[in-house]
Amino acid sequence: MSRRQITSTTPTQVAHPVRTLLRTLIAAAVGAFLGWLARQGIDALHVAEALVDWLTGIAWAAATALAQWFLTLPGVNRVLAGTPLGTGVETEKRLPEAA
Repeated sequence: MSRRQITSTTPTQVAHPVRTLLRTLIAAAVGAFLGWLARQGIDALHVAEALVDWLTGIAWAAATALAQWFLTLPGVNRVLAGTPLGTGVETEKRLPEAA
């Protein structure tokens, strides 16, 4: 099995596909949970079923996007560095800077 060549132009998603998958699954799980939680609150308002589904979808999409955005924050990346949820950039060998 050949080893993957990682250069400074290799996207993180290509260089570390398992970490990318884990981070995406975490964001999706957070979105699903918060969408479910929103559904419980929206159901308590006793609005039309079509509106409930629509609002739940918006809450799910917003929560998933916010979770994904949160994972991209530099402070969060520093905390997650070295864990399976880190981006993996910290494990890459640094190339010398071009003059």
